[in-house]
Amino acid sequence: KFKISNITGGGDFTSTGITLLTAGSVGIGTDSPTAKKSSTTLQVNGNVAVGDNNAAGILAFGDTASADVNVGIFRGAAGAYSNTNGNSLNIGAYDNVVFTTGNADIASQTERMRIGSGGAVGIGVTNPDSYSANADNFVIGGEANVGMHIDSSSSTGNGGIYFSDQTSIKGIIAYNHTSDYFEFHTNGTTERMRLDASGNLGIGVTSVDAKLKVQATSGNTTLT
Repeated sequence: KFKISNITGGGDFTSTGITLLTAGSVGIGTDSPTAKKSSTTLQVNGNVAVGDNNAAGILAFGDTASADVNVGIFRGAAGAYSNTNGNSLNIGAYDNVVFTTGNADIASQTERMRIGSGGAVGIGVTNPDSYSANADNFVIGGEANVGMHIDSSSSTGNGGIYFSDQTSIKGIIAYNHTSDYFEFHTNGTTERMRLDASGNLGIGVTSVDAKLKVQATSGNTTLT
């Protein structure tokens, strides 16, 4: 092995500096870097700083034949790399960004979440971009019993799903934890229907005292 160390007082190479093994692995802060996946490895025992300002620092993975980076991590402005100052962590991949867990060895882990090349996000599915274009932005699957849980940290809070045109709210499905009822809004934030804790349904009213109560805001109320 080849070793670079800091020597004081004419002593021996006792401190740990930079070590180069004959197999090619490099250790910084360690004399015995471990090759990962039978490949030459750079192992750093300590912290790693990449870059010297808010628009520098790219970790590129593979494809050494090209000056471009098609899989990597960089710091800077949010979005595509532009060498512009910013405090965003950007993770980029030519195809998919995949998250795995469940085993000590990364090669044996199970995929849990994926951001597809088209931008769709999938949890429990490996092909979120292949679902209906009208509903493939966020896909949950992978098991017979599949669901999404919205957990409020307070018994007096509200949980909801909002539908907007850009930033203009057009519809809301919300649950009121204070009084335990569902409310449904359309054409903005106007409540149109309410299902209370007793199972009573009100349309056009916010106070429901019957199994079904329908009331028009003006004119006649008609059921057909």
